[in-house]
Amino acid sequence: MKKRFIILFAILAILLHSCSVFVGTKTLYKARNIEEISKWGYVNLENDHTLSEIYPRVHAVFTSTILETFAKHSLEAPTEIFANLSFENPNLAKIISICEENNLDGLLLSKLKFLNVTYYINFMPVFENIDTEVEMKLINKYGKVIAITRHNTLKGSDYMLPPTTERTISDATERALKKTIKIVKK
Repeated sequence: MKKRFIILFAILAILLHSCSVFVGTKTLYKARNIEEISKWGYVNLENDHTLSEIYPRVHAVFTSTILETFAKHSLEAPTEIFANLSFENPNLAKIISICEENNLDGLLLSKLKFLNVTYYINFMPVFENIDTEVEMKLINKYGKVIAITRHNTLKGSDYMLPPTTERTISDATERALKKTIKIVKK
């Protein structure tokens, strides 16, 4: 009886953990006709300077996660583009020009937010942590938005212990990018 309970508990824990990961990752927009994107580019995070004041390694963690995720999916490493582009209102003519100059099929824009979280036990604050939300927008070489995805580590990642800021940046970046890649590959 005890063995069955442990097995049932383990299965339930795995199912709940799997569901929580998907709750934090969302597709906000997906184009109907998606052309293949084989040569990707990505730009630095919007407000990179401000984010670096909060966590100095934000750019390094973001970039290494992008490269690792592409490698995991057996995709050609994306080209890092140093440009100042707004995430909310990107300059489409500039994106078309960047894609043409760098022989890219699409450009990935990203926005990262830090979320200050206080955890409580019996209404008493126990510790504070920084969670992360990353939103990504993929725009093709013609200036058409292909996909917009978002991952929020507070809503969609289960950590046994409070994660480091580096881990939340990496997790949010990887999950938003994996969702974008999945959309493009379909």
